[in-house]
Amino acid sequence: MSFEAIVDDYIREYRPSARGELAEFRKLRSLKDAIRYANLCHWLPSEKRHPHQYRIPAAALLMSRASFSASATV
Repeated sequence: MSFEAIVDDYIREYRPSARGELAEFRKLRSLKDAIRYANLCHWLPSEKRHPHQYRIPAAALLMSRASFSASATV
């Protein structure tokens, strides 16, 4: 499969979903809210975890969030 075919496949199969997700992030009230959702791997607006993130323990996500929040100036 050529690089061009891979890109075309991505555009056809994944771009609409990615654009929808970005649109949901734009609806959030603040950058802090967007970071919270992203850090916890939540899909907006359902707040369920992204399917490819289910193996990460919730405790690890919360620790990561706390660590990020402590170091970020948002």
